[in-house]
Amino acid sequence: MSVNPVETVALSGVLCRISAAAEDEWTRRWVDKLPTPVLAELSNDLIALLDEHTGSSHLRYPWSVVRDYLHACHLYVSYNGILIRPIIAPVNTHLPFSNAKQHVYMSATLGEGGELERLFGTEQITRLPVPKGWDRQGVGRRLFLFPERSLDEVQAIETTVAMMKETP
Repeated sequence: MSVNPVETVALSGVLCRISAAAEDEWTRRWVDKLPTPVLAELSNDLIALLDEHTGSSHLRYPWSVVRDYLHACHLYVSYNGILIRPIIAPVNTHLPFSNAKQHVYMSATLGEGGELERLFGTEQITRLPVPKGWDRQGVGRRLFLFPERSLDEVQAIETTVAMMKETP
């Protein structure tokens, strides 16, 4: 296995976070995606490692389902685990999906641009109509601000109060 210098730096940062004591909330909530080219280079070693450590555990079956398709997955790393997810959900090849009579897809950001169709590899999704009067419910996109991330407590409160006064 040969990993280039940029990938080595990225992997060493991930290793430092994983092996550090999770004393703060930021470290415990940290998640990163292993770059796809790095996953491709490390896939044989990763397969061997996971084969060895999932054989008699509750992860044996889930690992067996994605093992041979690692090239079609993303790998996410956090302080307390890894998550392997397909790039595109296997709705046409995974029997519980492909044999289903009906699929229900839910999205908070449903658009007309075909995003769900591409994400799930489905040709057509019938969208339920928006109920009348829904536009008056005040539901829509939200902007989340966290002034305490860059300001001290007093400044954060003052900023929050000032922003609330700006918006009726």
